[in-house]
Amino acid sequence: THITTKVSKQLPPLTDIKMTFEFCTDVHCFNDIYAKVVSVQNTSQGFIHDLRITYIDPEDREIVSDLTRVDPVSRPI
Repeated sequence: THITTKVSKQLPPLTDIKMTFEFCTDVHCFNDIYAKVVSVQNTSQGFIHDLRITYIDPEDREIVSDLTRVDPVSRPI
């Protein structure tokens, strides 16, 4: 699983990242997610980093997957 993010400073490839989410849903608080920088692009808006998730709690993975899944029935044509 990958994440793309914009960061103001360039992080070198292979840098290990710990992402801490300080919010909870009604029934769940997210644990830390760990990732590694796999590529960086310098753009006029900042550095675009592609991260590969190296660890995510299985319950968090399921919730993130549900939140990012696109329902083909409701997607505009």
